[in-house]
Amino acid sequence: MNAHASPRDYRMPLPDNVQAEQAVLGAIMISNDAYWRVAGFLQPQHFTDQFHQKLYEAIGAMISGGRAANPVTIKPYIAMDQMIGDMTAMAYLAKLAAEGAPSIIGAYDYGRAVIEMWARRQLIEAGNDLIALSRNMPVDMTPEKIMSNTDRTFVSISNHLGDAASAVTMADAVGEAMQSIDDAYRFKKRAGVSTGIEAVDQLTGPWESGQQIIIGGGTKQGKSALAMQCAIGLAANGPVWVYSGEMSRKQIAMREIARRTGIPVKRQKQGRISQAEWTRLEAVTVEVNRLPILIEKRRLTLDQIHSIGRDLKRKKGLVAMVVDHVGLLDWPREDRGREEAALSAKATQQLKAIFEDLGIVGVSLVQLKKNTFVEYRAPRQSFEVRLREAILRRPKYTDLMGAVERDADHVLIPFNARPILASLEPEEGSDDYLLWEAKMAEHEKRAEIILALSREESFPQRRQVEWHGETTSFGPPFVGKQESLLGDDY
Repeated sequence: MNAHASPRDYRMPLPDNVQAEQAVLGAIMISNDAYWRVAGFLQPQHFTDQFHQKLYEAIGAMISGGRAANPVTIKPYIAMDQMIGDMTAMAYLAKLAAEGAPSIIGAYDYGRAVIEMWARRQLIEAGNDLIALSRNMPVDMTPEKIMSNTDRTFVSISNHLGDAASAVTMADAVGEAMQSIDDAYRFKKRAGVSTGIEAVDQLTGPWESGQQIIIGGGTKQGKSALAMQCAIGLAANGPVWVYSGEMSRKQIAMREIARRTGIPVKRQKQGRISQAEWTRLEAVTVEVNRLPILIEKRRLTLDQIHSIGRDLKRKKGLVAMVVDHVGLLDWPREDRGREEAALSAKATQQLKAIFEDLGIVGVSLVQLKKNTFVEYRAPRQSFEVRLREAILRRPKYTDLMGAVERDADHVLIPFNARPILASLEPEEGSDDYLLWEAKMAEHEKRAEIILALSREESFPQRRQVEWHGETTSFGPPFVGKQESLLGDDY
């Protein structure tokens, strides 16, 4: 072999997995719900066969538009006079659908097989290009440019695979098809979307595209719970992407199930559930599965979040992104030694630019400064006064990490007095203990949502809301609490 010959002259055929492509297409045509198991990562260009590319694109457009996609309904959008091997296009579609039933459960795995084979082809192409450019480098090219271009290619391939590996959908965008005419009128004929939480909507008004809503809070104050309830409300208008740095996917799902059923997460985990509750759980699981929410657990940089947002916006009409929280982002090496407050300020500034560029609602969670609830104790201060001051020690926007006044359109802070009162627990049996116990009971089901800063509304304002600690949720119960048929000694 000539050492200077282009490797393209000697390439082996690129790998493919046509059977996996057929399986995932057949599964989707049999059950359109299977589409949402792969829609978060699988794109038309990932298919090897050009007919499969066009078919997947047409199927996705129909399902995203709320229409059924099957061999009959897809017929007007495919050239039926073309031949697929020795079969007509219509016969081929019928064959895919007929063989797709066993593939429905495995649709995700088949989609993974398709995209992994695509990645192998891309790596081979990138390697061939690297060798060819290195052997015959143009005059306007340098080794540094070659390496930079190759790095970008590898990052792009990795991002595609990362979406498939960890972005988990609750039946992405099915909410659009189920959205009522009333919702369409209210939200599409006016600027902004509702969170579905009355207290929040009263404080801020509708949230608009390009806005950054910062939710701040300390430990056990409920900022993640408030953010997820807002995400659920926003999802009535279309897909919502959630970066969950703290809670696992299972925790998020169990919390939402608890909110809708009134069955605490603790009892769900213990299996302390009656037959009636189990029936309710099954029905609610179907509801939650249909929420168009993508949950991301990987540590991501701001650039990766921007790239994912652009991709989702283009393909599915992204409505909102929720970042929980900015302190858990992945940072480049040069930033990792910086103070937390400086990183928080950089994060909220760049996230604001990302949300504006994408034209979506953005929700960023920010931690309170560590000394926010540190008690100042004056000499001879009575315990009753200490309790009262603890309850009145509501945080302000200046207590948040970073420079939120520069980057936020609204700043919301959930405030729950009980965790602060709990830190003041006196000796049991004392007079102070009785007073403390009474205050704890008084605030058991009470919380506040504070509008600490706003570009549009007067601030500070606050609304009292119900707080349900056992289901970690704000506001009135989603449904009446289910009465367990199990005995207390179960």
